[in-house]
Order: sequence, then C-alpha cells, then structure tokens
Amino acid sequence: MKACEEDVSVDDFLKQSFKVKKYETLRNQFRKYVEGYDAADPTKTSIVAIREEMEIEDEDQYRPKEGYTPLINFLRETSLQNGCTIKIGEPVLKVSLNKIVEVFTPSGKYIGIKLIVAVPVGVLQCRKSQKSFIEFPSFLNDYLKAAKQIGNGGVIKFLLEFDKAFWLQQDFLQKQNIPAPSYIFGDTIIPTWWTQYPSKVPLLTGWIAGPSSYKMKNYSEKKFKELLLSSLSSIFSVSAKALEKKLKNYKIMNWIKEPHILGGYSYPTLKTREAQETLRNPYEKMVYFAGEYLAKESTSTVDAALQSGTSVAEQILKDKIERP
Repeated sequence: MKACEEDVSVDDFLKQSFKVKKYETLRNQFRKYVEGYDAADPTKTSIVAIREEMEIEDEDQYRPKEGYTPLINFLRETSLQNGCTIKIGEPVLKVSLNKIVEVFTPSGKYIGIKLIVAVPVGVLQCRKSQKSFIEFPSFLNDYLKAAKQIGNGGVIKFLLEFDKAFWLQQDFLQKQNIPAPSYIFGDTIIPTWWTQYPSKVPLLTGWIAGPSSYKMKNYSEKKFKELLLSSLSSIFSVSAKALEKKLKNYKIMNWIKEPHILGGYSYPTLKTREAQETLRNPYEKMVYFAGEYLAKESTSTVDAALQSGTSVAEQILKDKIERP
C-alpha cells in the first residue's frame, strides 16, 4: 500500500498487486477486514484512505463504562441549560430557504436564521419514496450530489445475553486450549464477536457489516437467531441446542432498516474527499452540514461525530449572524 501512487479501489488494488493464486487467502482476509472494520464495499473503497487509516498511530481508546447514554444525557442537559429547545418525534419533511430558514415537520413549521443538517449520510442519499426523505431547495443539489459520493456502510449488530459467561470459565478455556477471549473472528456467517472481558458480564456482541449486511437486511428475526446460534456453535464447538438453552435474551439492531438511519457509518470512496470539501463549505452562511462522515481528524464514529459537531458550532460562532 505504501508503494501505491494512484488511488484505486481496494478490490482493484488487490487484483493488481496480489493477483497470483498464492495470495488468495490474503486477498480474502483483507477484503473481510475492510468490510468488517470499515463497513465498506471493497469495490468502492479508496485504498489510499485505508492506508492512511492504518498508518495512524495507536492511541489509548476509551469507552464510557455505562455506555453512551450518559454522553447523550450530558449533551442534552447542557443544551437545555443554555436555552435550547429539543423536539423529538418530529422528522423533517422539507426545508425552505429565502431570507430565513423554514423547516417543516408533521407538526408544523419552525423558523430560524441558520440550519445545521446533521442527519446520517444514508438519509441524504435516500429516494423520494422513502420515509426519511427530506425535500431540500434545488440550489442545495450540489450538496446532495456530494453526499452521494460518500460510502454508506451497512451494519447489523447483535446482543446475546446468556445465563453465564461460559466462554470465561476455566474448564471451558482449558478444553478449548485458548486464553480468555476478548475479540473473536471466525469464518462463520456472523464473523465478528466480542465479549465484555475482563468483565464477566454474560454478554456477547455479534457484528456483520459491509455488503454482507445489505444482503441480510430483510432477514427475519427467526432467521437471524438461527445464524447467530450456528455461528457461535462453530466458533465454540458447542451445539446450537445447548447454546439456545443458555441464551436468556437477545436483541437485533438492524441499522440498515431503521428508516431515519439507513445504514451504519460512512466509508471513503474514491470521490469522498472532494465531496467532504463541498459539504464542509456552508451555503450562504445559512446551511451547515455536520456528521461523522465530515470529521477531519478522526475515523472513529463517535469521536468523528463529536468533532464535526464542535467544528460546525465554532464555524457558526465565527460567522456574522445577519438577522432578517
């Protein structure tokens, strides 16, 4: 990758640089990495962007012990304390711009002097027939075209709660001859898993992303449960029936099917960098775009979203507010 001078897709890069048969395993594993980690389509993903991502020095990573809810609550409470009004359950249907901004929802109309569009990139890319479609003025078409040049990665996530964390029990580890697992990668239909180790909370998280997730987006809950149990059965060498008896509860988060999300998180295509520059440039100091797909310094989904939001807020404060 370091020797690659021309930006091409991951798939083309592998075909050009590792085309002989002895590299078949390498090609397959690297494609799986790009699909699973970046939620990306290797036929569309920029190899230069993947290279830059992999060159970033490892840094300490942090995750809130209680999950992300306290972060959302903190942002909400801070906003309310500073005079904000938060409306929920009111999806935007239409945006109109003249000397002021008008935002239309099922409940009515909101008026303002500036607008931050911070919807997922999948919503900006959706068709008029879809539930989450937002009608924007025609003079914002260049922004919408730019949004369609950014990859929208699919993600389906699974949470499985068992009666106990059998994968951390000494007799199980000795029998399998493995250390206590944290991340688990397998050649199974649901290939990526992680535990709560070093915590002994009996929760397993399953993950499928990229093109494979889009192929599965219409699967039934019953079908998903079968795939989850069969995948874990293969990984742990425990029968699916035995696993089902240990299973207390499970939850499927199919982000692709969520009407106001329509995907997981973004990935870089060959045209993403140019598209980001367009979207970071506000329209007439009235309409600003923000989201994890526009962050400059981070490829982490939560960090990127926070960075983009902060950057846009700072930009608005710098811009002169001209009241109508």
